[in-house]
Amino acid sequence: MEFTTARNSDIDFISSGFSEIKTLPTIEGGPAYADPGWIASRLESRIDPLYQLKQFSIANINSHRVGFIQILDFALLKDHFRFHKALGLYDVNEEVLNFKKPLSIINSIYVCKDFRRRGIGRAMIEQVKNNRERSIGIFYSKYNSENIEFYLNSGFVKFIPDYNNIKRNQEIFLMVDEIASSD
Repeated sequence: MEFTTARNSDIDFISSGFSEIKTLPTIEGGPAYADPGWIASRLESRIDPLYQLKQFSIANINSHRVGFIQILDFALLKDHFRFHKALGLYDVNEEVLNFKKPLSIINSIYVCKDFRRRGIGRAMIEQVKNNRERSIGIFYSKYNSENIEFYLNSGFVKFIPDYNNIKRNQEIFLMVDEIASSD
């Protein structure tokens, strides 16, 4: 398997993949799916800091795209759209969480249906872990919780298992790949 940084030629692949990914709850409270046209316009415009091609790593097998992973800096999420307030994560920041390294978040991970259960998702996570200088985390809720076992098997641990998001009355949780010891 080969990993490449996303290019303009990958925009349609990323956009269509996003339409299959359940995101965190919407304001209406149900699961949300990203519209491919909206994602493509964000990637093409290059002005939205949350949708930059350089944030995406594309997994390729024999020059065929089979998946992608998007990594975002946690500070970018907090600073740009007041992400922490939207989720109710008022006290969650790198200092409070006491991470060994700055925190990056897996914003999206996608594997084509025909290539699932072949270790591609795990390989993408390992590639990120091996080529980083940051702690890695992922948010999940009851709407995208079917992959929790996958994340646990990939080395993540539940960090805030009972954190209640009061703003939306939804539970939003964080899993991380490492926790600093209290030494």
